[in-house]
Amino acid sequence: MIQTLAQRLIQIRALGVQAVIVTPFDRRFSSLSAQEFVREIIVRSLRAKAVIVGESFRFGRNRSGTIADLRRLGSRFGFVVHPIPAVVHDGQVVSSSLIRLLLARGKIENANVLLGRPYEIEGTVIKGASRGTSLGFPTTNIQTSNEIRPGGVFLTEAQISRRKYPSVTNIGTRPTFGDRTLEIESFLFDFRLNAYRKKIRLRFLKKLRAERKFRTAQALVNQIRRDIAAAEEFFAHGKD
Repeated sequence: MIQTLAQRLIQIRALGVQAVIVTPFDRRFSSLSAQEFVREIIVRSLRAKAVIVGESFRFGRNRSGTIADLRRLGSRFGFVVHPIPAVVHDGQVVSSSLIRLLLARGKIENANVLLGRPYEIEGTVIKGASRGTSLGFPTTNIQTSNEIRPGGVFLTEAQISRRKYPSVTNIGTRPTFGDRTLEIESFLFDFRLNAYRKKIRLRFLKKLRAERKFRTAQALVNQIRRDIAAAEEFFAHGKD
């Protein structure tokens, strides 16, 4: 998923939606026929007078119901149907599948254009191996429920306790040290507080480079310095 349920609910609320119903997609729900779905969910449960859906919307068991079926059932049960055309950008339909693909490939800036906002993960600051501190660049280690974790080194904006910090974030396995576990580490500029167990939000703004293995720890340190210099230049010019 591109967002956690909690993230989606926050953004939906920000748009002025007054109520959201989250229905578990269990065996019974998935087995409803198109007509049963309309009768039980749209009519009996929601008592809808208008139904707004994307133009490719399908519903019911095996996605058997079409918009034409929905309109026909709407005439029968007393609601109207409003299909919404797809959003198109540069000749491509904007879809969650396309955005997932771009994120998986680390194409953050392209994904952000389609999202209409920076890609974002949320999590909790956890204890790490303190390897960043030993190298002279103390990092914040993050545990997140977000499922999409693009690999590489990114320019990010971190938010802790409502304050925002320019940052450089690495998502990877730290191959220089022979590690294999995927880690999320962020170096926050001008951050001096103890953030352990605090909630953190990371907004991904630009990819700097792919993660790679360096021959020595000093070579890695030299690259980190270049990454930080690039980040300082980026944030000094208003993220252009």
